[in-house]
Amino acid sequence: MKAMADLVLFVSAVDAGSLSAAARRQGLTPAAASVAIKRLEAELGVPLLLRTTRKQRLTPQGELFLTH
Repeated sequence: MKAMADLVLFVSAVDAGSLSAAARRQGLTPAAASVAIKRLEAELGVPLLLRTTRKQRLTPQGELFLTH
C-alpha cells in the first residue's frame, strides 16, 4: 500500500529533519522519497513540506496533518 508507506515517509522526514535522511532510513533514493511526498501532497490537495536544497519545514497544513 503506497499511501501508508508515503505517510510513514512523511513522519520520518519530519522526525529526521531531512527528506534525504528519511529516504536513507526507508531504503529509498532521495528522488523516490520526493516523488512519494509529492504523491501524498497531491492526494491530500495541500502542500505538507516546504523544501529547498538546504532545509525543509512544515507548512501549516503539514503541521495539522502531522498531529492527526
